Amino acid sequence: MQPHTPDIMALIAKAPWREAVTYRDTWPHEYVVVKRDGQRDLLAAFCTRIARGEGVECRFFGQRRMYLFLGEHKYWTMTECSDIDLDTDDYVLNRAVLYRDRRDFVVESGDTGMSGGEPAMTEPEEGIDQLDVRTLWQHEALDFTPWLARNLHLLGKELGIRLELVQREKPVGPLYLDILAREVGTDVLVAIENQLEWTDISHLGQLLTYATGCDAQIAIWVATEFRYEYANALHRLNEWTGKSIRFYGVKVEAVKRPGRSRPEPRFRKVVYPGGWDKDITLPPEPPMPAPVRKHHEFFQPLIAELNRSGLADTAVYHFDHTGRFFASRLNRGVGYAVTLERKNGAWVTLHIRTEDNKLTKQIFDELQADREAIEARIDAGPSPDWHWLRHDRYTYSSISIRRDGSIDDPPEQLEEIRAWMLDLLPKLKEVFDPHVAKILSG
Repeated sequence: MQPHTPDIMALIAKAPWREAVTYRDTWPHEYVVVKRDGQRDLLAAFCTRIARGEGVECRFFGQRRMYLFLGEHKYWTMTECSDIDLDTDDYVLNRAVLYRDRRDFVVESGDTGMSGGEPAMTEPEEGIDQLDVRTLWQHEALDFTPWLARNLHLLGKELGIRLELVQREKPVGPLYLDILAREVGTDVLVAIENQLEWTDISHLGQLLTYATGCDAQIAIWVATEFRYEYANALHRLNEWTGKSIRFYGVKVEAVKRPGRSRPEPRFRKVVYPGGWDKDITLPPEPPMPAPVRKHHEFFQPLIAELNRSGLADTAVYHFDHTGRFFASRLNRGVGYAVTLERKNGAWVTLHIRTEDNKLTKQIFDELQADREAIEARIDAGPSPDWHWLRHDRYTYSSISIRRDGSIDDPPEQLEEIRAWMLDLLPKLKEVFDPHVAKILSG
């Protein structure tokens, strides 16, 4: 006899849904906190439906996740069901009222999240598919910047400027500008700052620093998406500075056109002197909840230093806002992560999660076979707390070093934890990358 499985609609009806107040005016939705609200059965029923193939992969700006459509709502979690472990953490199950238009499946730049609002985004050209830019350039500094330096005519064509290369990696004090170019015919210097991710505050600061340090009269910021706040900043800079310096914000995309076998690059002008295309700008962001902001402020200096050193050029959430993941060039499912828990635990991790679960476990097993030699080669201080976790129940494996620490520690302690992470990350990469490369090539 099969055990009784609670009806998911009955569980939904009993759940204590609460409004996500922070997102009331942008992307309204409700949520429950699974363990705190006693909703384990509901989360289990949700994940069972997803495992059966009833979920639909949808896109929310640059993010893709699985949604479950039931009645008048769609439901989702920020963590994939295969990675959920209620024995170690709590999770949030979200739901939102259906729009009954394409926004239920694809939310794009310029869309509004308000119920009843019409999508503001113009429809894409028929037959053109947008792809992840990493299909063309896996690494920003090693792949994209050299390519752009050779193809400045493509960027210039979108902006109506003839550009020629002056220097790559132009020193500006202790920093390096990605590309210094010149406007043909005027000899005006052009500072170009690249970012194969969404715009952020550190790259805005770098653009201003580089343009000033190089005495550039044109400053170009290339990124995959422009957040409203940073596009607005460029627009206001153009208003304030007049003709003394021109600021441009340009989206870089990877597209596949009908009848062509390979993806190709495309630039789209977002901000320019005298104009701002808000239809291809992300909507204004709501204020960060306090816990999320604390982690954001902790990780930003660490990410900036990794970008500067070339160890990583992009960072994404590692499970949730308490961690950050930096993909390796060897395989996008293999990379390094740092986590600072809310209670007690700071971690530096080799995270393994390829598209093939068998390969994921093979990588872990072969590394574990050399565990003694690997640990001996990594100088992690006296008595390091290693954790080799195969995670047989899940689609990932991990190898970590842990120390005590909490996001609520005093500032001087947080600085010490961040320095510890920055010290260990290159050491792990130096030892693990050759091992992983050998396994993948075999």
